[in-house]
Amino acid sequence: MNLTRSAKRYLRLDFTLEDALPTRMPVYVNSVAYLFGATALMALAWIVISGVVLTLGGPSWYHTNAVGRFANAVHFWSVQLFFVGLVLHFVTKFFLGAWRDGRWLTWVVGGLLLGLGVFTSLTGFLLQTNWDGQWIATQAKDAMNAAGIGAFFNTMNTGQVLTLHVAALPLAIAALLGLHIFLIRRDSPVRPYDDRPNPANRAGAAKAGSGPAAAGAREAEFAGSGRRTRENLRGIPLKPYDLLREGLIVFVLAAVVALALAIFVGAPDYPTVTGENVATKQPIAYLKTTVGILLGNEDSALTGYGPPYQNDDSAAQHLGPIAPATWFGATRPIDPAQDLVLAPLARVAQINPAYTQPLAEFQAASPAQQQKWLAAYDKALGAATVSGDTVQLPAGDYGPVEAMMNGMLGLGRAGLLEGALAAEGNDFAPFSFDYTKQLSYFAVAPPYFDTATHLVQQGNPQWGIVHETGNYPGAWWLDGYQVWYEIPAIADADNADLLVVTIMLGFFALLLLLPVIPGLNRLPHGLKVYRVIWRDWYREHAEEGAQRRV
Repeated sequence: MNLTRSAKRYLRLDFTLEDALPTRMPVYVNSVAYLFGATALMALAWIVISGVVLTLGGPSWYHTNAVGRFANAVHFWSVQLFFVGLVLHFVTKFFLGAWRDGRWLTWVVGGLLLGLGVFTSLTGFLLQTNWDGQWIATQAKDAMNAAGIGAFFNTMNTGQVLTLHVAALPLAIAALLGLHIFLIRRDSPVRPYDDRPNPANRAGAAKAGSGPAAAGAREAEFAGSGRRTRENLRGIPLKPYDLLREGLIVFVLAAVVALALAIFVGAPDYPTVTGENVATKQPIAYLKTTVGILLGNEDSALTGYGPPYQNDDSAAQHLGPIAPATWFGATRPIDPAQDLVLAPLARVAQINPAYTQPLAEFQAASPAQQQKWLAAYDKALGAATVSGDTVQLPAGDYGPVEAMMNGMLGLGRAGLLEGALAAEGNDFAPFSFDYTKQLSYFAVAPPYFDTATHLVQQGNPQWGIVHETGNYPGAWWLDGYQVWYEIPAIADADNADLLVVTIMLGFFALLLLLPVIPGLNRLPHGLKVYRVIWRDWYREHAEEGAQRRV
């Protein structure tokens, strides 16, 4: 078998230059709905252009430089426009039954592109490296970990997220997008449903358009087209079409929209909430979180979490006997008490020996005594007051805990908490892009949320991975995922994240398999929304098409 000869034969017969760059298009392609895909594609072009500029500038350039902030705004609004076009394109293709006549692979590839685009957008929102990126990272980790994905993908590892966002995922999107466009161009746009009362009479009606003269006219009309185009558009009148002109117009319009919004609206970029912010604005919340980590109570985001942080399978989310988080174990081991509090406090003691003795006393005490001191201190925080820089507690037996907590509070107020957490256990510091410990310290909502409110950074009361500050739109295309958490029966379940992930995977599989599911694949024909999109065709060309079909 000669592969070169086979490829040349395919390009000559099945996918010609006229297929790739068509100059004629079926007359039923006469609706603004056919521009939704082009809108998404041209918005994607602007995403790539602005993304390259942001990549060249570096991950913090767009926070501090006016040109960087503008490029970031163009990128932000291009993403918004991309998803508007993509969602409308997908909905339109559903109502047209675009998988018909052997186009099921085009639909499946489009569905995979949708899923990949959504995941890529998530990595992009994580890379904002601002308050929203911080919040989304701590929220998204739970779903990833529950599904077992967290063993390989860490939403709080900026280096990994950056590599995925600018390299691996774009390459995958480029490959699938190339295949998608190839299939569209090869097979031509799906033809309208035949809504004639008696479609069985097609053959008799087609005879009116038969004969040598009619056959010659049809042959001339499809000159240069591949076999699939000839088969799929048989009997359909064509009209002049300029693919490149249409693409250029949509590209310019997408630029106008993205650039105008970038200039006049900008993009959200609120600073992160740091340990220094919490220690200064909410010192009691800071202390309550810190003592909660040592106690292992609900104020600690990682204590008793299970995989991928601890080898405690009982803590993993289960769906019956299935617990994906346990399949790979603790791939990122973290001992919250030791790694987040005691080890950083030991560094404080190296600088200030006054904390050496309290830390040694605490570590030498029995676990029961430690818990007694910690519980007393935690209870006392409920009655604590703040006077200047001092947190005043009621009298009580707190052992060395009060001095230890003062040391941790001083570490936070000095802006050194994140640095101490980053250095712990990292033999290659300061070269680390994994911010799991830093972001997980206050990952329970109140310290982050309350401090953000104090800093006037909160904005709309949106939660979860669709959160965005101010009046800016967030990742609204993820509302279909987030809305499940508004159902109390799901939100209050111990396995809420695994439930929602399973539901969404089920819907996604249903979406991909729609072309082959009996009944559902005929749903667009029953809804008849296509008659609005193809109204000109049904009004002017239906009978003409019937007569010309052979």
